[in-house]
Amino acid sequence: MADLIPHQPGAPARTWPTLGEVQEAFRRLPPIDAERWAAERRADDEIFGPDDPLTDEWERAKRR
Repeated sequence: MADLIPHQPGAPARTWPTLGEVQEAFRRLPPIDAERWAAERRADDEIFGPDDPLTDEWERAKRR
């Protein structure tokens, strides 16, 4: 792994969140409203067309 940022003498090291901190941040997010998401997707399809189906690329790769 490479750390590709300029380093300055005396600059504090960058710290990354722990897994627990990331999990806690996700727990604070509001729940997903599946009905609203579906309604927004249908509205988008009316504008852009339904030719962008949701596909599982991993499943498709397995069939090859």
